[in-house]
Amino acid sequence: MATDGVKIIDGVLAHDTYEYIMELYDNGASAEIIKKEIPFIKEDYGDETDFYHEIFVTAYALAFWEIGELTDEILNEVKRVIELKAGVNLWTKDVDEKEGKKRQKVLDRFLEKISAPNKKVRNRKKIQSCKKSIF
Repeated sequence: MATDGVKIIDGVLAHDTYEYIMELYDNGASAEIIKKEIPFIKEDYGDETDFYHEIFVTAYALAFWEIGELTDEILNEVKRVIELKAGVNLWTKDVDEKEGKKRQKVLDRFLEKISAPNKKVRNRKKIQSCKKSIF
């Protein structure tokens, strides 16, 4: 799996998680249905898999915060995962200390952002079907 940068939505896993939640939301699914379709995983993995868990949890939390359905369970898991510093350690080890610090700043701002309720909940996008057939 590729991670292109230190931002929250900056890699394949983050994009897939976020976009799938938003697609379900835009199609009218409730938060309960989305959670059944994409279960929220809270597990300790180990080493490099902690990094992928961090990516999944932060993307999941961002999507649920944007639709106004962030729960304390998700928020607490985000806090726990950020404290593990798996992403920061991986960026520091594999790239350099500067990138590790950037990732930590992104995570700190992200946690501050989602700790407050979203005052501008994202509206569902209307998906238009194709009216004219090309063939």
